[in-house]
Amino acid sequence: MALKKKQHFVPQFYMRNFSPDGKSFSLYIIKEARVISRSSFANQCCEEYSYGEDLEWENTLARMERQWSISIKKAIQNENLNNDEIDDLKEFIVYQLIRTRGQNQHITKESLADVLHTTCRRLGILAYKDHPVVMKEAAKVAENLNRPEKWLSYIKSRARIVDDLSILI
Repeated sequence: MALKKKQHFVPQFYMRNFSPDGKSFSLYIIKEARVISRSSFANQCCEEYSYGEDLEWENTLARMERQWSISIKKAIQNENLNNDEIDDLKEFIVYQLIRTRGQNQHITKESLADVLHTTCRRLGILAYKDHPVVMKEAAKVAENLNRPEKWLSYIKSRARIVDDLSILI
């Protein structure tokens, strides 16, 4: 198996926080209404080369996750966090929001639907954002544009967008 082929969209360090033994955790499979009482972290919340085969984003995220894990551990242990650690938590939250392909597609599709809707209105075509043809076209374009590494790059340049928010744990 290739090194770093499995790329997690939920970091393994984070999943370990839901483990009684640090080695496995329980899962509930909604579609099957089934519980798996002991599952390894290695095969959960991952996709082959989710962030690309060049490993640039996988390695970048690994470095970021090391720092985030320290701040998250302190928060879990109810320790006081300094400003840098609070910033780490904010950054982790922003990145987690965008790390899955499904969320990427949803955001891209909604954004494209807004653009298509505005364009149609400017052309005098009465189309609404939720019009089936507009949404179908937006979904098709979104699927072709969407890759997590593109969104992560975008978010990296804008992660400070939540700096004005307070954190409540």
